[in-house]
Amino acid sequence: MVSSSSSPRIVADIGGTNGRFAIVRDGQVTERREYRNADFPDLATLMRKYLDDAGSADDDVEIACLAVAAPISVDEQAKFTNARWQVSARGLEKAMGLKRVALINDFAAQAYGLETLGADDLDFIAPGSGFAPDSAARVVFGPGTGVGCAALVPSIEKGGLPVAVTSEGGHMGYSATTVDDRKIFDLAFGRYGRVSWERVCCGAGLALVHAALWPDDAVVGVTDGDPSEVVRLAQADATSHAGLSVRQYSGMLGSFAGDLALVFRTTGGVYLTGGVIGHLGDAFDRKTFLQRFIDKGRYREWLDSLSVNLIVADDVALRGCARYLERTA
Repeated sequence: MVSSSSSPRIVADIGGTNGRFAIVRDGQVTERREYRNADFPDLATLMRKYLDDAGSADDDVEIACLAVAAPISVDEQAKFTNARWQVSARGLEKAMGLKRVALINDFAAQAYGLETLGADDLDFIAPGSGFAPDSAARVVFGPGTGVGCAALVPSIEKGGLPVAVTSEGGHMGYSATTVDDRKIFDLAFGRYGRVSWERVCCGAGLALVHAALWPDDAVVGVTDGDPSEVVRLAQADATSHAGLSVRQYSGMLGSFAGDLALVFRTTGGVYLTGGVIGHLGDAFDRKTFLQRFIDKGRYREWLDSLSVNLIVADDVALRGCARYLERTA
């Protein structure tokens, strides 16, 4: 549940592939729907479709907060990183007849949503051993069509609410520290030139990992960047080539998570989300993830004290949008 409000609001989590919409009424996230972005020419058309489907295309909805997979400019415009759309908050207000549309980064919404999480929303990967006040910095990240990340950091004002800090950390340069890492780097460099964490840790990155480690494997979809068959094979046999690829991929996510924890000094913990982890299921190698998460030289002991959490709730960004509207009303 999120904070209550006097009027219903549209909230949405729009990634590179799918758009998830809901109406927040009396603190409850209701009327949830999901759509494929590619089925619509623009975001306004998708919003109209949602309101028609939800039966809420009336005058009682006047405000919306849309979390989008893109950097947001100071005048609230965005060009999607992994989709064709460009959006403007003012343009959407005019097109939809709304009093207010707020655009925020999709992982900023995830960060604000961290404040709403309870024990049932989390699967603890590592419990942590250090004391962390509620105001301590936290980071959330996850692989999907791309790799998103953001932090929730303490306010500089006494008694102030924590603030989400957006990040394009997925576009930092990928660091190869093992022989297998280097194989992956070399293949990605040959294809793309510069290699970012997003290139190797997004959903399609798993297919790249498998192609680099097992170039003679003819797994369906890998050459097209589709990791679904790799995932299926890994779930069937963790010792197979596919299983070893997922282990390597899990370790790379751990390395990236450790870097983010250092960047933001996240004494409040690290939170992992994203559609890819859900698809991996039990094939996700938590042990290898944690081994590489803490493998940061002189900061190994500190990283080992942090909590690491897998978010199992699927509406955190929607909750985060609602909290953002409450704060900025």
